[in-house]
Amino acid sequence: APSLPPKRWHLSAAAALAKRSACSTGMACASPTAMFVGNPEQVAEKIVAQHRIFKNDRFLLQPTAGVAGSLEMAITDPSRIAAAAAVKGAAATANTGTGKLSGVTVTDSTHANLRNPAAIVFTSATTYTIDGGPPQTYTPGQTISANGWSFVLDGAPKVGDTFNITPTP
Repeated sequence: APSLPPKRWHLSAAAALAKRSACSTGMACASPTAMFVGNPEQVAEKIVAQHRIFKNDRFLLQPTAGVAGSLEMAITDPSRIAAAAAVKGAAATANTGTGKLSGVTVTDSTHANLRNPAAIVFTSATTYTIDGGPPQTYTPGQTISANGWSFVLDGAPKVGDTFNITPTP
């Protein structure tokens, strides 16, 4: 992880009078909206000094002012972003066919059963059931969908092959 610079605080000048007085006393000249910059101890010293000299009682501390200019890109590879879909799919380890899940996607994020586990079991090379429901016709390469999710199988599933859709933790 990139190291961050030490925290710097910005202090807004109290009034135009302070600016004129500061310039005449040899202090740093600034407009009424200019920032004095430093670590918290330096800013505190400036507050006390201005209070003594100008009897100012109002200061605006902006500990995050100017931070945007120091932002840097930490990664450029989007695959390194930790993000997940609501569901994931996996082939059972006991499968004997060559079927592999490809592209499990959420098609309806508002579906009430989206995060319910589902088992897709092939009863033949051309039919499958979802959670023991009625047999459905399967054509290689077709999209299988239910409960707001869908996926495509690559390869050829065999009788008994099972593919599970489960919620992502």
